[in-house]
Amino acid sequence: MIEGKTIAKKIKEEAIEILRNKNAFVAIVSVGNNESATSYTHALTQNFESASVDYAVYTLEEHITQKDFDYLIETLENTDYITAIFLHRPLPKHLKEPSLRKDLDNPPCTATAVIEILKAQNIEMQSKNCLIIGRSEIVGKPLSRLLLDENATVTIAHSYTKNLQNFTKKADIIIVAVGKANFITGEAISENAVVIDVGINYVDGKLTGDCDFQSVITKTPYVTPVPGGVGPVTSAVVLANLVEMTSPKKTTQ
Repeated sequence: MIEGKTIAKKIKEEAIEILRNKNAFVAIVSVGNNESATSYTHALTQNFESASVDYAVYTLEEHITQKDFDYLIETLENTDYITAIFLHRPLPKHLKEPSLRKDLDNPPCTATAVIEILKAQNIEMQSKNCLIIGRSEIVGKPLSRLLLDENATVTIAHSYTKNLQNFTKKADIIIVAVGKANFITGEAISENAVVIDVGINYVDGKLTGDCDFQSVITKTPYVTPVPGGVGPVTSAVVLANLVEMTSPKKTTQ
């Protein structure tokens, strides 16, 4: 079992040491009221407090109009003391994705967290068959690019992929991000496959991932739990992104 908290601790400590000497302010924006966004906001604010980073939380109504949403985003973008904006994604379907200059989730923190976990465990990505199950703009698609940068061979599947086991059985590394509890079981993967569970689901009031953890852990030497796996590392990567945003940009001669 990969302990995300251990990996996150190192990233956080390095970021906090730098951010305590900065004068940063983060606006956290979420639309609607869902459990995962609330939980994520709590983790973010704890990290910001540890780093002496000021913040404000904006929770908008589910059916906010595009005009009102755009007005708030534009106001935050043009407020000088606001260093960064963390926008919870995905947005409701009736809202268009804004183009944020102060986007704290760029590069996407969850996708980056997956790479950080693999590197922390010294799991080789180069030339490995990496299967991403999920094609979202916040995990699947950006993660495919990051894995390609590591010279992995990348396949993207999703909940509509036929004969999914044809892919899972051949994969060296499987990243699951479809938002369906118990979507992947131990019998669907090959022995020694690395499984990274990005899923966030609530079943009977309890947080769980996309994998049937108990059956998967009997087949693989590496698997992330939910909670306690990708989540803490993602929150830590947010701090690392903030460090980048508050650091002087290097210029080329």
